[in-house]
Amino acid sequence: PYLGARHAVAEATRNLSCTGARPLAITNCLNFGSPQKPEGYFQLQQAVRGMADACRALDVPVVSGNVSLYNETGGRPIMPTPMVGAVGVLDSVAHHGTMLWHNFDRIVLVGGQPPTIGGSEYLAVMHEMSRGAPPPLDCDLERRVQAVVRTGISSGWITTAHDCAEGGLVVALAEMAILSDLGMVLGELPPGENRRTDESLFGEAASRIIVAIAPEMIERFTTECERQNVPRLELGQVEGGTIQIGSAISVPVEEARSAFEFALAVVISR
Repeated sequence: PYLGARHAVAEATRNLSCTGARPLAITNCLNFGSPQKPEGYFQLQQAVRGMADACRALDVPVVSGNVSLYNETGGRPIMPTPMVGAVGVLDSVAHHGTMLWHNFDRIVLVGGQPPTIGGSEYLAVMHEMSRGAPPPLDCDLERRVQAVVRTGISSGWITTAHDCAEGGLVVALAEMAILSDLGMVLGELPPGENRRTDESLFGEAASRIIVAIAPEMIERFTTECERQNVPRLELGQVEGGTIQIGSAISVPVEEARSAFEFALAVVISR
């Protein structure tokens, strides 16, 4: 609960930074079981502590919130669920980030630690398993990743940015491809690392943002990443109508869009 609550704060502020906005404050809704039971009290206490620590580290106060307790059915509590919303300010609407990329943009993964499958959406959906610890979160790295992306957007180097969270790298890339109606070509993943392919594609990690940058702006952004000590990895480029990731994935954008748009109907019909 402690780490999960920290992640909730980090992701809410990260989503703001992807638009170019500077996070100012958060609000929350804490959904838990009975605090009169030891495990329920522990989960609530740890989530509040985690949220407070993340807010201090990322310099965002909690300005409002509410709680929903005693959420149980047949004596079994819901999973601890801290929901976080964030508000920020965009200094100039002339420079803001979207999820729309453009032909021949270079695709860069900014920040991040090695992805893990533990606690991931992939593990829950594909293997029906809810286990494993959430990935670690380094709030100092989180601050720097968000700051360098905001700098890139305000400077006009970046027009496209998207948080890489639930579902991992492939899901984030597919969301951008579907919205932009443009595919991409990436090299093999992981590039030169000894890691499972599904972990690289669908594993999750904190402090990761995918940006798409015009080729002529790459050098400037790279220099800024080095200045702020933020890791980056160039993955490939935007082109064509297929989501192509090495030899592991090749899916037409239209097929991905159809799967996305009819996903709810498929789940309900089961």
